[in-house]
Amino acid sequence: PIGELEKGWWGNGAARFFVSESGARLDMGCARGVVPNPIELDQEDMFEVPGTFDPIGHSNRPATFWGHVDENGLRLVVSYYVSGKLRYTVMQLEYGRSQIAVKCG
Repeated sequence: PIGELEKGWWGNGAARFFVSESGARLDMGCARGVVPNPIELDQEDMFEVPGTFDPIGHSNRPATFWGHVDENGLRLVVSYYVSGKLRYTVMQLEYGRSQIAVKCG
């Protein structure tokens, strides 16, 4: 590992990813994700870490969070299985954005 992912909010108006010393949390509508450990970047400013993801209407399930940081922000990919099929959620996030327009309810 070369460094850690910048702490604080990463968002895009529809999703937000809060990074802390102990891990990260993803909020996206009613879907939730958790990374239970600090996120470390490699020499190419990328990461791949295990966590859990709860898509709408399903229970928490194992997931993998991939990310790449560049001048455009953070490209985050979450992969997980639903009914035996691999699913991906892909988003582009900007540092410092915590507002989300879509809330669960």
